Order: sequence, then C-alpha cells, then structure tokens
Amino acid sequence: KNNFCLFTDGSKNSMGCGAAFYDRQNQYKAMYKLPSFCTIFLVELIAIYKALMYADTLQNINNLIIISDSQSSLLYLQNFASNKKDNYIGLRIIEMIKKIEDKYIGVKMGWVKGHDGVKGNEVADCLAKKAVMEGDTIDMKFPYREFYPKIKQNVWQRMQEEYTESKKGQFYKKINNRISDRPWYKGEDLKKNFCRIINRLRTNHGLCAAYLHKIGIFNNEKCATCNEKETLEHILMTCRKYKNERRILFHEITPYIEHPFNYVFILSTANREIYKNIVKFIKSIKIKI
Repeated sequence: KNNFCLFTDGSKNSMGCGAAFYDRQNQYKAMYKLPSFCTIFLVELIAIYKALMYADTLQNINNLIIISDSQSSLLYLQNFASNKKDNYIGLRIIEMIKKIEDKYIGVKMGWVKGHDGVKGNEVADCLAKKAVMEGDTIDMKFPYREFYPKIKQNVWQRMQEEYTESKKGQFYKKINNRISDRPWYKGEDLKKNFCRIINRLRTNHGLCAAYLHKIGIFNNEKCATCNEKETLEHILMTCRKYKNERRILFHEITPYIEHPFNYVFILSTANREIYKNIVKFIKSIKIKI
C-alpha cells in the first residue's frame, strides 16, 4: 500500500544529453537538458537525483521506489561505500535517500529492462530523448572527470593540427597523415630488429648513401651500381643490384596489395604480411639499414 513509483531515464546523442523522470501517480513529468560532454552514466544518475528531490517534496508516501533501466547506475549506488572515486552526484543521491528515510519513508531502487513494454519506463525514455532539446537547463557543478573526454578530444585536435602544419616529417606524413595513440606494431609479437627496419623505412631515415651523405658521414649519395641517388626507396624499389630478390618480394606481396603500387603506398598499408616480406627482402640482400 502506498508504494510510490518514479521512473527515471537518461539519453545522449550528437545534439546533447537529457535526463527525465515520470510520476505516473500524479502524471507529473520532468525533463532536464544537460551538456553534451556528460557521460550517459552521469545523466542517468542526475535523473535519479532529480526524482529523489521531487519525492522529498511529496506528502503521504510510505514507500518510494525509483525505477531505472540503468544497471550500471544502480550497481554504482548499491556499492557506493566501497567506491574510491565517487563523484559528488552519487554522494548527493545517498544523502537525499537518507533524508527521505529519516521521514520514515522506505526507499528502494528497482531495475527494469529498457524497451520491454513497461509503460512508465517507456514514458521516461521518451521524456529523456525530448529533454535533449526541450528540457530545463540545470545550473549545477559537474564532476571534473566528465570533462576528460572533451579535454582529450581538444588535445588530440590540437596535436593533429600541429602535426599537419609542421614542416618536419614530410615523408612520414605521406605514410601516416593522422596521429594515433596506437603504434603500427601494437598487439604484435615482433622482434626488435623487425620493428627497427620498418620504422627506419617509414621515417625514411636509414643507413643508405643519401642519408649518410646528408649527415656528413659519406662523401657522396650515389648508388655504386646504378649511379643514382641511393635512398631507401631506391634500394627497395629500383636498384639493379637487387632485382632478383625484388622479384621475389613483389611476388610475395601481390596477394596483399593492388597494382600499381609505389614505395609510399607499400609502407602506408601497415600490412603485417607486406612488412614481413620487406624485412625478408632486406635480410636477403645482406644490408643493414
């Protein structure tokens, strides 16, 4: 008797975030518009918090049940005391529950499967989606961790702009024009020498006549066989001295690459089989790069 149910829900899309709750007993609906940087987890918690604040103003309630389809939010609140990095919204929820319970009102949290035909949940879901554009704006402080994704996005954007505009590393930018936090060898069980060879090819800094001449070690940059500028590209793609080994290389990589191809395109694929055959080629011609 006198079980009082409030359904809560949160929504997040490219336009922003929305939190809402629905009082089916009084047909009361509340919608709140939240900034786009909020996580859906926080949005769900805010919906619960607002529902509790509303319940605290009501009279003649014996048992309050907050019903949410967010298992993560409910588990978070259930284990709140053991969490070491709680945001203050969680603390406010716990405080609000205690405040209501001090009025001799029982407070329980209930889970309902989303989009399963439960009318109260369906109404709350619609309200949350609508709240993204039409909800009341909340004047509140947000946990600092909510800003991390936005800060990370801005930092990566600035890094990409600096990378693109930099005059350095022009050859490498042909290989990889986007910065990444995942190196090409991530997750691979590759030997150190393998990575060294490929990295030198990708950066165009290796022990060839052109590079050694550039840094003042060799007197000239010419290939002794072809009398052309001996670059890493020359060694891999055109030098007559290694034509037989190169024929094998091109035959082996053909299943993994479309013809015609050039030096930059081969390296930009980051294909492991192509890279393995390139390393095999370098070893077969018995040079150190």
